Amino acid sequence: MPHLSAPLLLAMIVGGTVGLIIALAATGRPVRGVWIVAGMLLAAGLGVQVNWLGRLVVTFWTPIQIYRSPLFLSGGALLFIVIIGLFARRSLQRLAAPTVFLLIIAGFAGLLRLVHGDPKDGVATLGFAIATLMPLGYFGTSFAGEWTDWHKLFRALTVANVIWILGVFVQLVVNPSVLTVSNSARFVGLTGNPQHCAVFLSIMCVLLLWLAMNDPQRRYLGIWIALLGIDGVLLLWTGSRTGLLMALTGSSLILWRRMGQAILLLPIAAVVAFAAIEFVPGLDIGSASSRLTSVENTRASVWLTLLKEGMENPIIGVGVDATKSQDASENSYLLAWAAYGFGMVIVLIGLMIVSAAQAFRLLRARSWLGDQAPLADLVCAYYPMFFLGALFEGYIMARVSVTLVFLVLYSSLGIVLLRALAAEQEYEPVEAARGDSMDLDPAGLAPSAYG
Repeated sequence: MPHLSAPLLLAMIVGGTVGLIIALAATGRPVRGVWIVAGMLLAAGLGVQVNWLGRLVVTFWTPIQIYRSPLFLSGGALLFIVIIGLFARRSLQRLAAPTVFLLIIAGFAGLLRLVHGDPKDGVATLGFAIATLMPLGYFGTSFAGEWTDWHKLFRALTVANVIWILGVFVQLVVNPSVLTVSNSARFVGLTGNPQHCAVFLSIMCVLLLWLAMNDPQRRYLGIWIALLGIDGVLLLWTGSRTGLLMALTGSSLILWRRMGQAILLLPIAAVVAFAAIEFVPGLDIGSASSRLTSVENTRASVWLTLLKEGMENPIIGVGVDATKSQDASENSYLLAWAAYGFGMVIVLIGLMIVSAAQAFRLLRARSWLGDQAPLADLVCAYYPMFFLGALFEGYIMARVSVTLVFLVLYSSLGIVLLRALAAEQEYEPVEAARGDSMDLDPAGLAPSAYG
């Protein structure tokens, strides 16, 4: 940890005070807690870059980037305050099944870290998940009093994206060389490496595309298109085939019912992207993006190493610290086996099953969801992105990850949609039998007065 300079200490005090005020205000109106979630996303989108010599690459934002985990943990603590307020109002809803499995993964990892001889880290792994994923999950299933609250959450998440982009622009002015990996010109942004950066940008691109098509506040349309263009440029700059594959997968699933409108939106985003490439100094998109068409296999050796490590102790694994490829953990499933054994692989399969089950239920119920059907599309688009990207990145095993934040939020939205539909069908069996579109209540209590 860096020395706490006076400006940094002041920023932490001010930020903590603002966060506490928001948390206390959210106990009365839970939707205000979306700004805490946005802060957690921003913290998850940070990271520190280490060069090939193992030395820290210092940026203008390093004093903040290095506190990524404590900032994320602080967001979880603030959400606990909001959760207490929700519990006092007896409106706390159960966690979504994928969130429960993420907690099981953390618990299993913590237990095996104890077995592998690191009790302090084992307890920290479990405690960190309980202090972050659990309040995030309860907030996701309980905060919305009306469906427009979910749009407010998504807009808040884009504010985190904007702050991240502004941080990149500041670094472009101060010292653009640290924004890329020196030997490949690949963009890392404010994260630790191009792959993590690409995963973050791919998820934001899909969310922005969805907002451009479905946000009821049409006055924000230009903002969503502009941000989509900027994030798209930065995604290409990473040169990440994984990020591009995730973005294309999610976008295709969002667009498959609405291709006509997308034809109008995507060229505009492309113009913004072209303008950024041409007029923003310091962007060497061509050198990095040429990697996107490469057929070079950069993962086979890492996967083979993980397989060999898993075979050394297939029951309980060799431990995260003992895996020779922990700095290149480019497959969540193989990393789970190598570090924690076959039991962790079974838990990951369970996570896939409950996620797929929720997605299939949402797809079957889509025609009943009425105006909320696009929300189901967003959830169903994310699951394939998440599990496909996990084939090439080890983020499921991470304590702090943008992908985990979105998995908790989207799975929470999925269970809210299904719960509201079930409550509505029970309340109005005649309308349900006719197949009429229904005005669903996100709290799953009674017919809603809002849409």
